[in-house]
Amino acid sequence: MASAKQLQWFKSEGAMLDRYYGELQKKWEELHRIYDLKFDKRIRDIDPVDVVKIVRFYPIVRQVLGTVALNYPKMAFSVDEAPKEMEIEDTLDATAQSLMRLTSMKSHAHQCVFDALFTGYGVARVDFNPAGDEIIPPYTTNDDMAEDVSQITRMAPGFGHIDPVGSPHRMGDKRYIREKMWIPRDMLMQDPEIQNKKKIKAT
Repeated sequence: MASAKQLQWFKSEGAMLDRYYGELQKKWEELHRIYDLKFDKRIRDIDPVDVVKIVRFYPIVRQVLGTVALNYPKMAFSVDEAPKEMEIEDTLDATAQSLMRLTSMKSHAHQCVFDALFTGYGVARVDFNPAGDEIIPPYTTNDDMAEDVSQITRMAPGFGHIDPVGSPHRMGDKRYIREKMWIPRDMLMQDPEIQNKKKIKAT
């Protein structure tokens, strides 16, 4: 259980992250609008319908996704001491490929690459979907998540908040990663650990 001092620290960090990522989100959305050719640049004496819009970033994005993202992720194994007759590398490779299919890992990784082109980073989390209906709220069972299997899930950049302190290229240096998420109100009301339920308001 966190102490009152720790809770206050996380509350202040949360307020800081809301401001910081709120400003970043505006910049990212503007980049995405430009990528979608939704920019309004008037040219004198030329009707808007006659202007051909071309974004330099568009072909670069297509090239990165078409060359890098579509070929990855891959899992490679090298087993030096196993007897050749066991063919353990082939078994591990087949298992890894099966896991990536079950978890739709490639689509999440591809979206993380796309996110990184606009925001500078892509975030994916590891989830676990237990068998049956025992999944922990606010997560809900669905057809995309295979039962009783760990899942890789992409987090939207505006909702995956990384500690700004520490090395920008080493996630292990970060003190925390915060995810903001939408939670069904009924789940909160039924959670015995949630206090002051009368103050919960839908947004």
